[in-house]
Amino acid sequence: MIRCSIHNHTTYCDGRDSAENVIRAAIAQGFETVGISEHSVFPEDPPSGMTPEGEPALYAELMALREKYKGQIHVAAGIEQDTFSPPRQMPWEYVIGAVHYIRTDEGLTAVDLSPDVTKACIDRIFYGDAMAFAACYYRTLAEVVERTDCDVIAHFDLLTKFKEIAPLIDTKSLRYRRLVSDTLDALLPADRIFEINSGAMSRGYRAEPCPGDWILRELNRRGARIMLSSDSHAAVHVGYAFPQMAAYAKRCGFHTGWVLTAKGWEEAVL
Repeated sequence: MIRCSIHNHTTYCDGRDSAENVIRAAIAQGFETVGISEHSVFPEDPPSGMTPEGEPALYAELMALREKYKGQIHVAAGIEQDTFSPPRQMPWEYVIGAVHYIRTDEGLTAVDLSPDVTKACIDRIFYGDAMAFAACYYRTLAEVVERTDCDVIAHFDLLTKFKEIAPLIDTKSLRYRRLVSDTLDALLPADRIFEINSGAMSRGYRAEPCPGDWILRELNRRGARIMLSSDSHAAVHVGYAFPQMAAYAKRCGFHTGWVLTAKGWEEAVL
């Protein structure tokens, strides 16, 4: 089983537990690497990210915790960099690139805050055209590597986070699938790692990971690399559904995933 979990959040942004408690939870589960990757500073929506002062403070804390837990686990220091965040301050070990917002004539709007916020955005800004909303999201995602210089692309189809409780977007439509295909065309030449993410599962929003299985099959067909990611916001969810996600990846044609070790990125059997 993959023993690396590097997409985890703490009280430095919107997580529930301290970095040390997250690390201890990973040790208890037998992980070899645990990473903290807080949401980047986001001036337009301060509660969603670190503060400017918090970023260097977290980095210093993680360096101390790495030394404290040396020999038990590798503590990796990363960041989840949003496309609209200012440049990061610290020399993070890895970067997870993400799109949580789209920019419209009304400014920035969150794409995964709640079904009500998404529906209001579709109705008010896109005149009820959910596919126009999706097109705006995917145009932004197509630029995530260019904007963040990330190692990992986070939760590819995040706009479908609530699809099981509020199916606002027809993900089976030809128009939607073309948006996905065009976005993959833009991203795949950069050869970055794509997450299989269980964050929406652990919070009760959906029963399967993202991205959807047909997207994951397309990633496999095109030779993309993947990693397992719990996107935890509580220590109890570190490594959430990793066995299930590994089985999901195998059904979609993958045999290996990528892990971050003290020596760098390595390929590992699922």
